[in-house]
Amino acid sequence: MCPADAGGPGGHCWAGCVATAVGQLLFYHRWPNQGIGEYSYTHPVYGVQYANFGETTYNWNGMETSLNGPNNHIALLLNHLGISFDMDYGPNGSGMWNHSAANSMRNFFRYGPQTQYIFRDTTTMNWDSILTTNLDARKPLYYAGWEGVGSPNGHAFVCDGYAPDNFYHFNWGWSSSYDGYFLLSALTPGGNNFNFAQEVIKDIYPDTLTYNYPEYCTGPDTLNTIAGTFSDGSNMVNYTDNSDCYWLIQPDEPDFDSIVSINLDFPLVDLEPNDRIRVYQGTDTTAVLIADITGSNSPSTINIPAASFLVRFTSDVAENAGGFLGSYKSILPVYCYGTTTFTDSAGVFDDGSGDKKYNNSAICKWKIIPENLVPLTLTFESFNTETDNDVLRVYDLASQQLVATYSGDSVPGPLTIPGGKAYLVFMTNKQVTAPGWSIRWAPEGTTGIGTTPDKEPVIYPNPVADQLWIRQGNRTEKQFEIRVYNTSGSLLKKEIIQTGHQSVINTGNLKAGIYFLTISDETGIHTFRFAKL
Repeated sequence: MCPADAGGPGGHCWAGCVATAVGQLLFYHRWPNQGIGEYSYTHPVYGVQYANFGETTYNWNGMETSLNGPNNHIALLLNHLGISFDMDYGPNGSGMWNHSAANSMRNFFRYGPQTQYIFRDTTTMNWDSILTTNLDARKPLYYAGWEGVGSPNGHAFVCDGYAPDNFYHFNWGWSSSYDGYFLLSALTPGGNNFNFAQEVIKDIYPDTLTYNYPEYCTGPDTLNTIAGTFSDGSNMVNYTDNSDCYWLIQPDEPDFDSIVSINLDFPLVDLEPNDRIRVYQGTDTTAVLIADITGSNSPSTINIPAASFLVRFTSDVAENAGGFLGSYKSILPVYCYGTTTFTDSAGVFDDGSGDKKYNNSAICKWKIIPENLVPLTLTFESFNTETDNDVLRVYDLASQQLVATYSGDSVPGPLTIPGGKAYLVFMTNKQVTAPGWSIRWAPEGTTGIGTTPDKEPVIYPNPVADQLWIRQGNRTEKQFEIRVYNTSGSLLKKEIIQTGHQSVINTGNLKAGIYFLTISDETGIHTFRFAKL
């Protein structure tokens, strides 16, 4: 959401280290739900930058603790923070020069009047005391340092802990790279130097004189994003007695219409022995209980083999503790991967998603190499991709030339490959999906419809319960190899099958879901997608 620039990551400017550091701190407090007022400034390159904080709801539940792809809720927050700082955006880096971060937190994001800058070179306060007092109160600090006094090269980051002998823990905002304990005189992560002109923003805490904070959990809540976080709501203080809160995790985003399972983690757990987090594989507490958590040790990742689950947190009337942060991420099916080779003279294939939408960040390839090399015709039965961003390219393997490039929602006309061999590459970007495409291939002058060569294998039934049959067709090979993969690409089964008219594969031990079956023989690799009931 930062200004567009083709030279920047993903076609946009960098969010900037100041926005990233402040964004991490606001996420820690999960505040505010809504900002105050509006602001704009004019950037010399990118023009007017405007944000209406008062009309924006910041979805903390939709934000993740770590990213493997885009997150619009985080992007919106960082963009608004950058605008509030008069961010000097750029494709190679973005920076702030006016020390306005504390002012923005107070005026636009509902933080208290005590949220203020302190500069190490000019303050008379004890620097270590400032840091430890805030950290003891569970208030991490914004921290920044420079390569030299007056240098334009600096960095903003987060100070979130300390250890004996004057070591402090820093999160540098670089996807965990170099995070750790440092002396304040040796802030040199990765060979950088942030030892000079050090500064902090202290007492970063919501304005509790004006607003009700913390907002403890109070009953049911539903989370619909494919990944996100949730907490007991106590944040810096302990949770309350007699808590009884529910979170129904039920991802429902238009671009992601097929979820295999959901991974659940608890990066923070601090509960008294009689206070519990219970996780149910279903939408209410009558469903199967799959986790019962207490104490202060974070459990290992919990995989829920369903598209929704329920979390319940309860506390008794006695002691309470710091609470918890839960984090979840949906596992999506892998519809296509690697290179699939077809050697039959005619057939049909698609992007792998069937009646679902294909995935983001896919790179899939297909080779069509019939035994009889005659001009080949590709006929599109359907075509719908994100225009300009998700692209199917078709090459003539014989000439090694690009023949056509397709994107959008118009079904292309038939395409002839003169060399008789085709190579197709489908690439998708990180955002927005669509139904995909289906292609039929056949020798030029034929449709390929109803053509099933005698040598082509067939699998049935599909969907399958306990036994998957393979009709081998007329083959000269004495044996062939079959492999079964899950949607993550993990090999689950490998067998050598003796040639016969039909063979059977036991699928009774497979969990319900989508799988891929490959049959390898002298003619190539045949790939099938099947559903296990």
